[in-house]
Amino acid sequence: MEDARGRLIGVLTGDVRLYYDLIALLKKKELEYRMLAFDRPVPDNVGVVLTSEKELESIDFEPRIAVTNIEIGIRQARLALKGLSNDSTVVVGVDPGPMPGIAVLCCGQIIETTKAQSPEGAADIIISILEDYAFESSVLKMGHGSPKHRDLILGFVTNY
Repeated sequence: MEDARGRLIGVLTGDVRLYYDLIALLKKKELEYRMLAFDRPVPDNVGVVLTSEKELESIDFEPRIAVTNIEIGIRQARLALKGLSNDSTVVVGVDPGPMPGIAVLCCGQIIETTKAQSPEGAADIIISILEDYAFESSVLKMGHGSPKHRDLILGFVTNY
């Protein structure tokens, strides 16, 4: 069930490095976000706030996420925006080929999609997804196209 509050990721931190890194990755992933200020209330169109560990307790908003790893923080924000938690099963679907496509689903909702530059890159992305989301259980589904690339990806993933 999607949260009725907002659809944007809010960024609220005085940590300049964290701020820069978060904004850069949010732009790269083409995710909608809003820069926030400590002296103003969080707008209604914001569904989750990303901040530093040090500033977490000073923010009166839920859900709020203390970011220690940029990629993980953004993945946690995606879950929060959809009203999901890590106590579900995640399905990672892979369309094998020279540039594999990857989709992450939970509770019937698409959480993220990406395209890898190679089968090895796909394996790295799959492993990162499974580690970063840390769901209670996970399922990897591979398409039947391009058996050569499918086998390469499976080989990289199973050697992890």
